[in-house]
Amino acid sequence: MGARLGHHRLRLRQDDHLSDRAEQTRQAFRNIEAALGQAGLTLRDVVRVRYFLTRPEDFELLGPVFGEFLSEIRPAATAIVCQLIDPRMLLEIEVTARGKPKAAPRKRPTRPTRR
Repeated sequence: MGARLGHHRLRLRQDDHLSDRAEQTRQAFRNIEAALGQAGLTLRDVVRVRYFLTRPEDFELLGPVFGEFLSEIRPAATAIVCQLIDPRMLLEIEVTARGKPKAAPRKRPTRPTRR
């Protein structure tokens, strides 16, 4: 799964509640859950997570928030401190999930009508 940002693109403003690191983290996980759900997967299918943080001290600060979503799963994890493209983006989370997605219902091919 591609990286997920901790905001809604249309709602990201400096004074928005998503300027809070913990809230951006929770929003990123909500975005991830939604994307996984579209593929028929859940957070339980996550086997690897990468955290892209803008400050080293954020890992200790956000560890409890990561645990809200992944403590029972405990996927392989890497934290990377870097600068993100937009200064309002405080973190980015990328996950790898493995599982059997639910199959979309198969449509029966329509047969041409005979005349």
